[in-house]
Amino acid sequence: MGLKEVTRITRLMARVAKGPGTLPADHGVARTTERLGGCLTDRYDPTGAFRSSLVLIHGVSFKGKEDERLQHFATCLALEGVRCFAPTLPGLTRAISEVEDIDALGSLIQVASDEGRRAVGLVGFSYGGSAALLAAARPENAGLVEFVATFGAYHDLESCLTYYQEQDALRPAEGSRSRDSFLYQHLVYAHIWRERLGLSAEQIEALEHILKRYCEGSSPQEKEDFFAQHLVDLDLVNRHCEWVDRSALRRITPAGQLQGLDCEVRLLHDPSDTMVPVTEAVALREAVE
Repeated sequence: MGLKEVTRITRLMARVAKGPGTLPADHGVARTTERLGGCLTDRYDPTGAFRSSLVLIHGVSFKGKEDERLQHFATCLALEGVRCFAPTLPGLTRAISEVEDIDALGSLIQVASDEGRRAVGLVGFSYGGSAALLAAARPENAGLVEFVATFGAYHDLESCLTYYQEQDALRPAEGSRSRDSFLYQHLVYAHIWRERLGLSAEQIEALEHILKRYCEGSSPQEKEDFFAQHLVDLDLVNRHCEWVDRSALRRITPAGQLQGLDCEVRLLHDPSDTMVPVTEAVALREAVE
């Protein structure tokens, strides 16, 4: 790596670290929205010729590609000459991983690679990282993906469900990091099963209001209050594990489905992650070695 690359990476990291809303209004990156690969996608084009292309895959997020953090990251990359594609995957915006998301991502890879003329990189966050691995492993995408980088991806959703049940039984203390994940889990499952649970229109509206602002604007007390008033007695984690379609889970879990990977893989995982345990990264590493 030369001095020019080190400078570029340092500049990128400094911009990303400042967070959304810190870039000048006249940054010059063009963002256009179009339907690519069957899903709405934002394309971020550098001012000049692009050096490479990346597909950025969000995790479980009700905002999808509209997440301010994802938009900031994509813009920072484009300022360094990287053309970025950021799709909204419908399943993940409803907190339900679906094989249709993998299909759409595979189609987008075809487009982003200029129909196979140049390999692309995939960067996926949380559940989106697992979707990236599954899409890259498909035979039709062989040779089209240069690398996959994941942040907090899972290897096996079945083992994640077991972990969620174990954590739910602990009932973490208010104010702790694990408590925040505990609340998020209950809010998400309440939304997934809102009709089966018989939630009222007012409850659903309030729930969606919290989830759409979760990482930016929902206060801890707001989440605690909604949980205490509407969810505390519903046993949502165990109900989700009982009601979820296990055969559908197996179709969107990387375990046993990564044999077709022919690209470089980088797995990044916070050891203290309370949503996807770091043991999933260990299992993924063993699967791709």
